[in-house]
Amino acid sequence: MSNLNSTEFERRFFDGAQVITLEIQVLKETYDDILAVIERNAWEAEEGPRILLTLGLGYAQGQRLLQADDQERARLAERLATEAEAAIVGCASTVTMGMPTYYFTHCWATVPAEAEVCMACGAVIEDTGADIVDKYIAALRHPQAETRLRVAWLLGRMREARAVPALIAAVAAWGDHDPYVLSAAVKSLGLIGDKRAVPVLRALLAEPGVSFMARVEAAYALAAIGGEDAWAALEEAAARDSNERVRRAASDAAAKRSS
Repeated sequence: MSNLNSTEFERRFFDGAQVITLEIQVLKETYDDILAVIERNAWEAEEGPRILLTLGLGYAQGQRLLQADDQERARLAERLATEAEAAIVGCASTVTMGMPTYYFTHCWATVPAEAEVCMACGAVIEDTGADIVDKYIAALRHPQAETRLRVAWLLGRMREARAVPALIAAVAAWGDHDPYVLSAAVKSLGLIGDKRAVPVLRALLAEPGVSFMARVEAAYALAAIGGEDAWAALEEAAARDSNERVRRAASDAAAKRSS
């Protein structure tokens, strides 16, 4: 099969399919965030918004199902665990010059499928026997943003306290993550509710250079954790933050103290 560039592949993929042209209005700040994510992931300008819409759709469907009955929640959890296991435990399979390669979870270097020793770190390539939570935690350093997003989301829903230090480290390195990964890590810290997360969440909430999405999540995470330091940070943001949506979120989150 001849190699196709992405434009030609897209043309053939959509040829004969029913296609809807969607036009929406977004704030300039949101648009800048979208462009930053697309650039960071090296997506093409036209395919980037479609990828983000697909990721967002999957997240929204997951949220809806999590509110469903126990049987539906069990099916969702099983599916998410299976997908994560395939992406993390089995590593993320790619094809380079016709040869299958994998991300080795010890150092996330790309290695040939048949390799027995990692050429980057020298470790023997084998299943370490670590449990799935440890593998999810390790995958917070995965080079693919989609995998980091998935495991950050999962660890919070699992209320996994072992993940708190790694999630804190991920949030502290906010410049290394796209807004969606960062927001997922912040939300998960709020769901777990460990007070060790308060300092980094306070710092993130007060950082005007960070995406407002992550800062809004930080406000609600601080309210979920509680404590005098958390409430003080929320009151400060509600009164003085330069971003209206962050002020509104901080005010709403601070109101939970008396509810």
